[in-house]
Formats: sequence, C-alpha cells, structure tokens
Amino acid sequence: MKKLVLGSIVLATLGFMGCGEKNSDMVDGKLSTEIVDPKNPPVIEFKDTTYNFGTISQGEIVSYTFYFKNTGRSSLVLTDVRPSCGCTVPKSWPREPVAPDGEGKIEVTFDSAGKQGKVTKSIRVVANTKPTTHILRLEGEIKAPGSKEEG
Repeated sequence: MKKLVLGSIVLATLGFMGCGEKNSDMVDGKLSTEIVDPKNPPVIEFKDTTYNFGTISQGEIVSYTFYFKNTGRSSLVLTDVRPSCGCTVPKSWPREPVAPDGEGKIEVTFDSAGKQGKVTKSIRVVANTKPTTHILRLEGEIKAPGSKEEG
C-alpha cells in the first residue's frame, strides 16, 4: 500500500513539473528543456538561404557558410541540421542556445563526385522557432569530365 501511495505522489509531481510550454528536443545529444515564451519566440533570420556555386567540375568540393541572427526575444536553439543526401555535410553549427540579437553560422560542404548537370541540395534546419523548419539550399551545375565548356 505504501508503494502505491508513493508511486502516485511521484507520478503527480512529475505531471505538475510538465506544466508550461517547453522545448523538449535533442540538442547535441542532450534533452533541451528550455521554457519558451510563446508570446516572444526566437526568430531565425538568415543572411541568405540559397547559395549558387555556379559551374564546377565533377569531383570538386564546395564549402559555404550560412549566417543567421536571432532577431527574437528568446534564446534560439537549433535542434537538428540535416542534409537531403550524404554528399552534403553540415560541418558545424551552434550547439548552445543563441541569445536574442546573437549571431551564428552553419557551415556546409558539398561533394560533387559522381554528380553532373544542374543540382540543388537542401539542408533542413530545425529550431525552437515558429515555424520550426527552415530550408537552406546549395545549387549549381556540375560539368562531367570531357564535357565541353560553353563560352
């Protein structure tokens, strides 16, 4: 009987602790429980969301850095940065919250090996913003070995 009462108290306490809006996404392998003010959410503003790398030769590696600013009134937390395929790799992004008016960057690399023609690769950024998902793009054209350059 004591175990039943104690178990009920623990469950009730945990239930009350869950009140309020919380961000419970994973950040760098840790559970983020930062309380987000729904009236003043973080806002992520990218300097640009698309990078056109022009025309490159097959096998070249392109690197680019997307810069952003938190223009909101709460700390910004990036919970996931995921490319559309394995040829595009996010190298680094902030793992800690970005304060209001704070800035950050997302560095990505694209490997054109085995690709040709016009390509568009996307990187999905998930954050504690509204909306939660933001799309970044790398685009350009890849010339295969032996193809003639126009010009």
